[in-house]
This record gives sequence, structure tokens and C-alpha cells, in this order.
Amino acid sequence: MSCFTGAETQYLLKELNKKSAGETILVGGDGLDLDEIRNFIKLANEGMVKYLALVPPEELETAKSKFNAKR
Repeated sequence: MSCFTGAETQYLLKELNKKSAGETILVGGDGLDLDEIRNFIKLANEGMVKYLALVPPEELETAKSKFNAKR
């Protein structure tokens, strides 16, 4: 499973919006429509928010510092 950044997600959604009426985008061999893809993104975001709420504050700050140092 891939993990997309916000910019990549926005690009993919823009490309998906270009599809013709009735056209299905095939992902993993099964057709997914745009509403399903948006729902997956929404659920993934909600799950990450819930996960981050469980992380001890000092560990979260350490991780943020390391992440920002790599940018």
C-alpha cells in the first residue's frame, strides 16, 4: 500500500476529476469511483488524527523534530 503526501493526493484527485462521465478508474484490478477514493482518503485522515491523539506528547514532539530536520 502506498502513502501519498497532501500534494500527491491533490494531484491524483485533479487527474481523477478529468475522467470522462461513466469512466471508472481501475485500482488493484477492481474499479473504484471517485467517491470511494475520497472516502478512503477521509477515513485514512480520521484514523491518523485518532492515532496521533494517542501518542504521548513528548514522543510526538521528538518525532516532529526529526521529521522537520529532514525537510
